[in-house]
Amino acid sequence: MDLQLIGTIVAVILTLMVYSYLIGDNPLYRLAQHIFVGVSVGYITLVVIYNVIVPFVGRALEDRPWLDRALPVLALLLGVLLWFKVARPRNIFSNAV
Repeated sequence: MDLQLIGTIVAVILTLMVYSYLIGDNPLYRLAQHIFVGVSVGYITLVVIYNVIVPFVGRALEDRPWLDRALPVLALLLGVLLWFKVARPRNIFSNAV
């Protein structure tokens, strides 16, 4: 089968699953909702990693004076520590910030 045909079939099935909400809240609608949210979060995560984090770390690792390299690394480290605060509040690293 052609890849475009498979994509069209999946799109039709997901559209019908979303329209099934008109009948009432059901498992098909919830499955479609979870699929859309999961795909959206995955896409946004990859966009942020490749367009924000990788260039940021790349600039930090360039051949520059040590202070120009240390500031982005420090900012990234503080951001990771803040993420620990949200992700696992009882983690030992979460109390560092």
